[in-house]
Amino acid sequence: EILGERLAEAFYAQARVAASLGDTAEQARTLDKMFELAGTDAEPTPAQVDALYRLSEIFLGSESRRKQGFELLERAFAAEPRWAQAGRLLRIAAANDNAEERVMVMFERVARNGGDNDLLLDFLERRAALPSATPEGIKEAVDLAVNQGQEQRAEALLVRAVAAARDTADGLGSAPWAVLALAERRLAAGDLNQARDLTYEIAPIASTGGDSGPCCRR
Repeated sequence: EILGERLAEAFYAQARVAASLGDTAEQARTLDKMFELAGTDAEPTPAQVDALYRLSEIFLGSESRRKQGFELLERAFAAEPRWAQAGRLLRIAAANDNAEERVMVMFERVARNGGDNDLLLDFLERRAALPSATPEGIKEAVDLAVNQGQEQRAEALLVRAVAAARDTADGLGSAPWAVLALAERRLAAGDLNQARDLTYEIAPIASTGGDSGPCCRR
């Protein structure tokens, strides 16, 4: 057991040297050896947790080993939740395969519990881009973007909310708040044609008392 620990330490030291030299392939190879030696059932040591996060990052950047990279991230986070580091790696994982359910589930957990509103907005934007996105789900992203002063991102999300509403059975009636807010923004930007078109589209619905929502009150 002592010999195994020393070998693991040696592999880790070798991996750190490779990292300092910018040799990603050698770093991954030595970290791989370290984990083969440790086995999958053993509780990772602090050095191994460091290595798990680093190897996860390397593999997430490789198309052929991306799935393994995410599995390593899950293992690393279970051993020691490093919210900021996990969030950064989940951004990479979600960008590579936005529709992967396991990735998005973990991304949401870290984004909602890590205390980083920028990360949460990133997650909500990625969720809004999914074909399954609903206007109500996108509204959360719009509100957060507005609260953070991210006006361009908020408008892009409003465009997405309107598009998502058009795909529902109720049409724009499922998201009058988004149409009205987008029309107001287009008017403020001097885009009179689009502002007029949106206003005409929503007028029959808005007259019945549709909820404009907090994102529309500037």
